[in-house]
Amino acid sequence: MAKGPAASQHYLECDNCEENPAKFICKTCAGNLCKPCKDKHKNKKINRNHEILSLNSNTEDMLDLFLCPKHVKKRLECYCTPCSEPVCTDCIIQFHNGHSVESLSKVHRKITDYSKQKREQIEDFLLPSHTQLLAKEEEKRSALKKKADEIQEKIDAHTQSMVEIVKNIGQQTVVDLRKAERKGLQEMNKFEKSLEAKVSKLQLMSKQLSANLEAKPQPSIFKSIEHEDLKSLQALPHSAEYTLTDFQPYDMDIENMFGKSPVLDITRSKKMNVSKDRKALDCKNKKEDSDWIPLEFDEKNEKSKN
Repeated sequence: MAKGPAASQHYLECDNCEENPAKFICKTCAGNLCKPCKDKHKNKKINRNHEILSLNSNTEDMLDLFLCPKHVKKRLECYCTPCSEPVCTDCIIQFHNGHSVESLSKVHRKITDYSKQKREQIEDFLLPSHTQLLAKEEEKRSALKKKADEIQEKIDAHTQSMVEIVKNIGQQTVVDLRKAERKGLQEMNKFEKSLEAKVSKLQLMSKQLSANLEAKPQPSIFKSIEHEDLKSLQALPHSAEYTLTDFQPYDMDIENMFGKSPVLDITRSKKMNVSKDRKALDCKNKKEDSDWIPLEFDEKNEKSKN
């Protein structure tokens, strides 16, 4: 066994020297070997026909090394479709008699092809689509702020033309406007965080799929063929349009009727399915915000009313 500091390290030991980390496996002997022991093992005349593989090998040859946990001397050769698990020939006779089975290598190829397909779907369509949608939300944020600023300028201009008593009313209306703006920005922040979480999840799933494809096959790869989490990300979430109704001043008693405060109008777009309609990602909402046109303030008329 490994001694000294190496004893605390976590790695697969060489079955021959029991000191160095194993880098290879002999399919004939079913033994794990380090690089020096592998060379010695291969150079022995009696072992020259032994097939030695790297432990990092991603070939189907590694499947021949899987041993049945119930029958430790039997190799896993088949895959029971109803039970969704690899089985040996003894397992088929004892526990899976009459079940539909396939060769382990065939199922492994199916899993590999499926993982490649889903990774391509994430990297080519889902991840770019969610990222693009996230970028569009930033544009909407700027547009909402710009519109709110434009409305405030008109409110300020209208307020300046009135007597001092209505200035407080105008300031309160601005407060209402900013409340509506903050609500809109809060909604955007919530939606953006949701998109960022989905983008991170898609990136993680893609990374995990890549790792599974690049790593050597393990029995655990057969436990879950379907990626249920990915189904919830097939359709893009509803994207909202944020618009503010315009300020509408009244030509009336200014003290009591300064004007109608802007309110936030949130219009949700239809959910898009990237796999069915990719062109929908390029659609743009051309709806324009209405402008605020202040009414003329008749100061003399207001004084006569008082």
